[in-house]
Order: sequence, then structure tokens, then C-alpha cells
Amino acid sequence: MTLAQVGPGVAHGAQLYEGDASFALSEPGNGTARAAAAWLEGGVVHTATCTLRSEPARLVDECTFNIGSGELTSVDILDLRAGSTWQRTYGDGRRVDIAVPPDGAAVPVPFPIGH
Repeated sequence: MTLAQVGPGVAHGAQLYEGDASFALSEPGNGTARAAAAWLEGGVVHTATCTLRSEPARLVDECTFNIGSGELTSVDILDLRAGSTWQRTYGDGRRVDIAVPPDGAAVPVPFPIGH
């Protein structure tokens, strides 16, 4: 999936991206971030929201996906001492790793990667 930033920066308190999906990212600056996404897959609109919070030595991202098969949740953990990979656990028990590029930022990931 490829996304590009819309405009020069922040609009209405969020960074907006579009392409294969629409993505909005809000970072209020208090150790939290929220993200929302919408995309079309198989003629069906899918949506998701994630809320990221900072805890000592780790980031926690909780997501809710509204996809064709219904609602799905996940909890992502990024242990800052162990490297740059989110450990995502879906509500149905499936687990996946989501790499953060070395020069990238750890942001909420409102897409059902690996599911």
C-alpha cells in the first residue's frame, strides 16, 4: 500500500495521507497518538482506528478494525529496549511482527497487516 502526504503539513490537527487508502494521524504531543484509516477492498469499505500511548520503555497501540468479516481488535507492543518491531496480537490470537524502518517513526498502524 502506498500513501502520500496531502498538502504541506497538518490540517485540522492531523497529518493527512491518501493513495491506496486514506490515513489521518494526530499526535497531540503528550505521549499519545491517534490514527484512522479507510480503504476499499473487494468492493467493501474497511475502516480502522488506533490509539497509541507511551509506557515506561515501551509503546502500546490498541486498534479496532471494521472489516468485511466484522470487528477485529489488536494490541501492538513496541519494546524500545528490544529493537524496532511492533509485536501485534489480534483478538483472535494471531500474532505478527511489524517492522519500523530505522529512519522511520513509530506511529499507530490502523491496517490489519498479516490478517
